[in-house]
Amino acid sequence: MNDYEVHLVEELRAGRLTRRELVRRAGVMGLSTSAVGALLAACGPGGAGSSSSTGHTRAPAPVRGGSLKVSVIAPAAGIDPVMVNDSGGVMTVQQVGEYLIATDANLHLIPLLAKAWKTGATPDVWTFELRRGVRFNDGSEMTADDVVATFDRLTDKSVASAALSAFAGVLSNGQIERIDAYTVRFHLDRPVASFPYYVTQTVPQTLILPKGYVIGSFAKQPIGTGPFLLESYNPQQAATLRRNRRYWRRGLPFLDRVSLDYYADTTSQSLALQNGSIDVMAETPYGGDQALFSDPSLKVTFVPSSGYRAIHMRTTVKPFSDQRLRQALALCLNRPQIVHALFGGHATLGDDHGVAPIFPSSVPIAQRHQDYATAKRLLAAAGYPRGMALKLVSERYLEIPQYVQIVQQMVKPIGVDISLDLMPQAAYYGSGHNQPWLQVPFGCVDWAGRGTVSQLLTPAYTCNGIWNAAKWCDPRFGRLLNELDATLALDRQRAISADLERIQSTAVPAIIAYWLNEPRAMRHQVHGIALTDTASLNLARAYVRS
Repeated sequence: MNDYEVHLVEELRAGRLTRRELVRRAGVMGLSTSAVGALLAACGPGGAGSSSSTGHTRAPAPVRGGSLKVSVIAPAAGIDPVMVNDSGGVMTVQQVGEYLIATDANLHLIPLLAKAWKTGATPDVWTFELRRGVRFNDGSEMTADDVVATFDRLTDKSVASAALSAFAGVLSNGQIERIDAYTVRFHLDRPVASFPYYVTQTVPQTLILPKGYVIGSFAKQPIGTGPFLLESYNPQQAATLRRNRRYWRRGLPFLDRVSLDYYADTTSQSLALQNGSIDVMAETPYGGDQALFSDPSLKVTFVPSSGYRAIHMRTTVKPFSDQRLRQALALCLNRPQIVHALFGGHATLGDDHGVAPIFPSSVPIAQRHQDYATAKRLLAAAGYPRGMALKLVSERYLEIPQYVQIVQQMVKPIGVDISLDLMPQAAYYGSGHNQPWLQVPFGCVDWAGRGTVSQLLTPAYTCNGIWNAAKWCDPRFGRLLNELDATLALDRQRAISADLERIQSTAVPAIIAYWLNEPRAMRHQVHGIALTDTASLNLARAYVRS
């Protein structure tokens, strides 16, 4: 065993690591299945923190053929994989293209177009071995040239891809090297021990595209290595797909056809699912759709995630430049009540920091509770003893309208009067120089799950973060994130994460009241949809059987 493998065994034997977490961490470092088996054998049977069965009901045997109708929110701004940044667009391109690696519901890494990966002596250089014999749907073979071109395209500032924020400070343009036809090497800007997550669906733009791909051409010439071919695309109605007979995974997909039906809201999707017009509701809000959860013809899966909602406050302008005001607003929320009202309890309480409980390095800190007396004192100390009026701008998406209305009511007892401006999702995110969510001083935004702490926090809460809507800047916070990225030892990761949690929770650049346990509703006849974050949709193994 190498030094890191010895370290994993010692951590497991000492009870600081579960067997499930050992498997996850070994996978991140690219250790083979046989190597992981050897590590577990070295620890003996059972072991500290041995994980138990998930308890899922066994699905019936797959059947081939048939079709599936899935509802998604209409794409906000087209379906170019380089630029796509909304769930409807992402789910559409994911049927045609694929990533080097995928993640499951437990954040375990699953090889896809990359069959193996490893780091050097320090995790600032990563080498990926590509799968041979994979072909794009135009018949051309996928090679290292395509992978290098894909990441050069995503990291080119002149292109302004939607992945720039994820790779900022991690991977620079021109630092992806072709070793041979089936091997690529990433030279990172700094050590990042969790880099394999950056080439999964948690950075949804990293679908591997041909070397000669022309940005903006995807809707008319959709080329990828994925299980389906895009037959037609109407941005306001639907995308229709058929089975890719050249797909490299033998025997997949099971389905002959898929229809992604586009909707402007979730209410109409819910009705369509109940009346049988669709088979799957890709993103299912709990609030307002309780009928779905009691319908005997439907089933709902829940996946714990690092997805959340952030009510950001622009820390560089009054009144939000005063930390006491931000703390006062956070203290007004009854978080258990919010989770019950929005999700019937199917969510995890948040404490205004971005280290999701699903991450292995997460450390519970003292939960913030509703405290009107302290909130009033803080508001007065900030210069508003008689209260104030604020305008909160938000998107119409899933449970968010109901959430901001609850917040509006909960801050009233301290004299804060919030008016709401609810915008269509496409208008709220906008594009180019017109992106309201990054411009309003007080706004609520949805954040899809990510694979690592750094992926979640770096773009949103660091001084130069491209999506830092709060304009919050704490240099120590950024340094700790970099240290977390470079650290392999889990106990040290947890110590750093605890510091990150305390710093952000105290400063409150954004109110984070809950973490999503993401629901997805479907008819009982539907099986095989991969359990992963519901901002993604993997239908390669989906099938319909009564």
